[in-house]
Amino acid sequence: MDLHVPRLCRVQYIALFYGLFLPAGVGSSIARWAKVAKDATARIQFAYITIVEKFLLIAVALAAVGLPLLLSKDERIAPLRQAFLPIFWISSVASPAFIVFLLSQRFHDLLIGVVQRVATAIRLPILNRIAKSLSLDLFAGRYRELAISVGITLVIQGLMLLRMVCMFRAVGVDLAWTTALWVGTVTFLIQVLPISFAGIGVRESTFAYVFSLYGLAPEAGALVGLYSLVHIFANAALGGILELTDKGNEPTGDGTDGAKNKSAPPGD
Repeated sequence: MDLHVPRLCRVQYIALFYGLFLPAGVGSSIARWAKVAKDATARIQFAYITIVEKFLLIAVALAAVGLPLLLSKDERIAPLRQAFLPIFWISSVASPAFIVFLLSQRFHDLLIGVVQRVATAIRLPILNRIAKSLSLDLFAGRYRELAISVGITLVIQGLMLLRMVCMFRAVGVDLAWTTALWVGTVTFLIQVLPISFAGIGVRESTFAYVFSLYGLAPEAGALVGLYSLVHIFANAALGGILELTDKGNEPTGDGTDGAKNKSAPPGD
C-alpha cells in the first residue's frame, strides 16, 4: 500500500464527499477505506491505521474537553463536568495502555497468541486464520512515527480551536479560549457518533444547548453550527469534483504498475 501524499489528500476530500451520504463519524472512513485498500492485506492494514488515527483524534479531543472542565469552577457547567469526567479518567488510563500496545511487539505477539489458543480450544479455525492475518504490529518500535502523528493531531486540535474562536466571534460571542476549546471539542465528539448524516442537527443542537448554559442566545449557537455545516459542504463539494476526475491510484512510475493501472477499471 504505497500511496503518495497528493493521492492521499485527494482521497481524503473524496471521502468527505461520500461522508455526506453515510452515517457521521464512520462514513468518510468507510469511503476512504474503499478508495485506498484494493486487496485483503491492504484492507486489514488500512482498517487498523484508521482505527489508530481515530484513537489519536478522540484521545486528544477527550483531553481537550476533560482538562478545561476539570479546572473550571463554573457552576453553570457542573452537570456536564460530572457527566464527562468519568469518561476523561477512563481515557486517561486506557490511552497510555493502548499506546504501549501499539509500540510493543511483545504485547502484539501475546494478543495474537491468546487469540490462536482460544481458536484452537473452541475449534474455530477461521478465528486462527484471522489472527494470523492481523497486522497489529505496524507501529511496533516506530516511536518517531507515532510521535509525529500525535504532534499532527495536536496541530489539528489547535486549528479546530482557532476555527471555533473565529466562528464564535462572527456571531458576536467572545468566550475564553479554554471555554471555546471544550465547547468546540465536545461538539466534535458528539457529532462523530453515527446517529446522523454529516452531524446535521446534532451539531446545531449541541451548540445551542451549550450557549444557553452561558446565558447566550441559543440561536447564536445554532448559527455557529450552520457555519460549520457550510464548511463541511464546501469540502464535500471539492471532493465531489475530484471524484468526477478520479482515475484510481496513480502509477508509481515503472512500466509494470502503469500497465496494471491501464488494465484496471477506474477507481480500482
